[in-house]
Amino acid sequence: MEMNSMVENAKFCFWNRRVKSTDVSVLMESGPHWFSNNKQGVHLNRDSRQASDKAEHTGVAARHHFPLLIHEAQSGPLDRSTDLIFYRFGKAALALIFLFFIITATGMAQENLRVMSFNIRLATPDDGVDYWPNRKEMVASMVRFHEADLVGLQEAMRIQLDDLEKLLPEYGWYGLCRTDGSVYPEPDNEFSAILYRRSRFELLDSATFWLSESPETVGSKGWDAALPRIASWLKLKDKVSGKEFYHVNTHFDHRGEQARAESARLLLKKIKEIAGESPVLLTGDFNCVPTDEPYRILTDKGSGLADALFLSEQPHHGPLSTWSGFQFPGMPGRRIDYIFVNDKIRVQKHAILSESWSGRFPSDHLPVLAEVGVGR
Repeated sequence: MEMNSMVENAKFCFWNRRVKSTDVSVLMESGPHWFSNNKQGVHLNRDSRQASDKAEHTGVAARHHFPLLIHEAQSGPLDRSTDLIFYRFGKAALALIFLFFIITATGMAQENLRVMSFNIRLATPDDGVDYWPNRKEMVASMVRFHEADLVGLQEAMRIQLDDLEKLLPEYGWYGLCRTDGSVYPEPDNEFSAILYRRSRFELLDSATFWLSESPETVGSKGWDAALPRIASWLKLKDKVSGKEFYHVNTHFDHRGEQARAESARLLLKKIKEIAGESPVLLTGDFNCVPTDEPYRILTDKGSGLADALFLSEQPHHGPLSTWSGFQFPGMPGRRIDYIFVNDKIRVQKHAILSESWSGRFPSDHLPVLAEVGVGR
């Protein structure tokens, strides 16, 4: 609608004594055909009276929507000098309110974070053409193009982290090796490292624990797990919003059913101990689908966590499986990588990214991406 029509409608609300309460959204969408002039002043035509009656009947008072644009006159029409003042005031008020909404929306968008969970597949020559040196540029491109602020990595070996440091110099990272708890393991092995954008975050704290009956014991295997499994976490301060939050990243065992279920219980316990009531992001390869027990434990009522896919304000983008096995177009029904959040995190978007380079994937897992806001 033209601005002049909007202002005319706003002006009408100010000086017509017949308008007691009406839905400004209706008036704002109206055109000049809503009004007719005569010697007694401006009157609503039949259609506009019906719209006004409808708004009054539903209890929608215009002053609740647009308080500045309502005037309930006690006497007849205002004089023309007053009309001119209201006209100019209404036009300025509309411009200011419009500017306010633009600034507010822009600020919220700037405060949003992009968090990714990405199992990048360990570096093993057994993968042939999909060996890490042939994939590292693709992995870095996924992170770079989708502008992730935080990336929870799984299966990342030290040699791979070194490559990503060179390819993505704007990111710092934290993690410890699952076998010996060091940053330079011999021989090389897997980390559940977290990449974070240095310009965006201040690192306040970090640690790693093992998914076992003795979480502080370095290299410990839990229950029926085939391998040592870990969870690494960061406490971060957002330099844009000033808000503090926790990011936890993990990789559950691929064989032990009991280990996966107990790891989920341990993870919930440790998150409460570490983060308390603070905002929490949890990323990882959980080696379970949504119908399995570990997923139910993590998302059960009272767990404090929820699957970001189902909280997203926008519909999910991409396939609903995260394991490709390096095969195009991926394996259906294998959603095993997730982003979970607590109730201090608002999820705006959620995606599973299935990009490929002429049929070749960056990894045997598809990365999961969510755009979130910290604090509600």
